[in-house]
Amino acid sequence: MSDVYDLVLNVIDDLTKDEFERFKSYLEKVENENGGTIKKYKIEEVTRNKLVEEIISHFTKEHAIEKTRFVLKKIPRLDLAGTLPSSGRIDCPAETTLKRKHGAECGEFSAAKQVKLSNPPDIGLQEQASEVDHTTSGLRKYDLQPMRRGLVLCVTDGREGSEEDLKNISKIFTKKRINFVKVINPRGEEILPKIKTFRDEINNAREDTSCSFVVLMSHGNQDVIKGVDNMEEKLQNLFTLFNNEQCPKLQNKPKVFIIQACRGSVKDKGTPYIDDDTDFEKENIVRMLPTTSDTLVVYASMPGYVAIRNPVLGSRLITEMTTIFETFSDQHHIVDLFTMVNERLVHNYNRKDLKSTMVLESTLTRSLYLN
Repeated sequence: MSDVYDLVLNVIDDLTKDEFERFKSYLEKVENENGGTIKKYKIEEVTRNKLVEEIISHFTKEHAIEKTRFVLKKIPRLDLAGTLPSSGRIDCPAETTLKRKHGAECGEFSAAKQVKLSNPPDIGLQEQASEVDHTTSGLRKYDLQPMRRGLVLCVTDGREGSEEDLKNISKIFTKKRINFVKVINPRGEEILPKIKTFRDEINNAREDTSCSFVVLMSHGNQDVIKGVDNMEEKLQNLFTLFNNEQCPKLQNKPKVFIIQACRGSVKDKGTPYIDDDTDFEKENIVRMLPTTSDTLVVYASMPGYVAIRNPVLGSRLITEMTTIFETFSDQHHIVDLFTMVNERLVHNYNRKDLKSTMVLESTLTRSLYLN
């Protein structure tokens, strides 16, 4: 048995002050094997070292890592949770303890070897493997080495906080090497032509484009986005511009749409939260593609509901997206990133009279990593 104390302390030390407080808050609700929970007074003002001692004392060494891993996923720090083994037993040399902070998992590595030997992939998968890298889950990854392109369309007039959204999106795109253009305050009739011009540049470019990102930030309604003059454009018209027929340069390449706009006028007042977290072939024919594929659409709200925007900090979707992408985008697939964003939207916003949840619609066929 390796030193459980060191393993747990390594990840606890990586938590920010706010994350440490959230960790303790969740930890209070986790039961041990006898159904008991840690008393709040025992961990309220403790140091990180003392907290680890309390975790081991309360849950025992056998279960301390399991419980720590569970709470890390909740706050959420999936990157840190992933550095801990999936069970309390650690059959690795002691010197690998610190390596876990950088993703070394010797126990799981051995298991992966055994699976590979006992379950060899079929011929089709072997051929795919020769064409493109795979993630550990078996999903193929999109190749993002060629140019990455993006368009940011934003209505700032009458939308306090939108300038902050523009700064945040620009920061993300710049860091992820996405070459982007901005369209600010277009009229409703200009939205489709502006996006069509962006699409045409991709189709007519000599160099390959590996992916496209279209971010729309404005007022909206069910299935429409509005211009600065409040005139509407159907979202489906915009999506169609990038399908496999109209944008052949992006066939089999990811197309991501992020819609920061209301989808109706309903305001979600929320509902009481009951926390039960502790319950734990080859054919000789022409290959065809469906008209639409490899697309990810992100909506800031459910159909019919408003999207939340702070007049000072900007929209909640873009704010949380910035935090998650800056912290985790080198480690996680984009769908996982937006799932983490949604967890923060759902759980980390404490205004009692208004709640929100985002919606993902995906036809992606591979994993999309932005690193």
